[in-house]
Amino acid sequence: EPKPAPPACRYDLPRLDVLRLQQLVRSGENPCPDLETPKIVLDSHGVSVDGVVVVAPTELPSGNPQNITSLFQSFEGRRRLWRELHPGAPFAPKVTFTAEPAADAVAGASVIRSVAWSGFTKFHLVVGDATVDFDSPTPRPPGAPEETDLVHVHTTGTMHDLAQSVAAQVGAGKHELSFERGR
Repeated sequence: EPKPAPPACRYDLPRLDVLRLQQLVRSGENPCPDLETPKIVLDSHGVSVDGVVVVAPTELPSGNPQNITSLFQSFEGRRRLWRELHPGAPFAPKVTFTAEPAADAVAGASVIRSVAWSGFTKFHLVVGDATVDFDSPTPRPPGAPEETDLVHVHTTGTMHDLAQSVAAQVGAGKHELSFERGR
């Protein structure tokens, strides 16, 4: 009798499906290899994660970078499922974020902020011919003391402008970046 296919790796799985996935992990399989290496795309269709649109273009923030609730919840669920499947193991995700060069920098910074807030803090950013790796630590709550080693990158212009700003900071030895509104 053929073995049933493993359940889809979604964060809203019924408990029995999570138990099936845990059993596969214990037997040495990795039924959800993309949980800690998501691929995000920002383009004219909005924001997609692993090929599925999660945020429509009309839902993208403008003006100031801010949390995108649906994106945050999706990544928080991914993290929670990964931890259920790998209890006690260190969680070290790396996000590949590809954006159209002409996309709005505020929208891109909002994506980074939302994903970092959920615990995915390491990024591989690809915007046209610009590629850069950096960390975006979990945003601190309002009123919390400022982190001294954190570089604040202004979000003006396009994603290509933002990628160049990030690359300049990383080239100067700064790897932990936070994004704030343009001035």
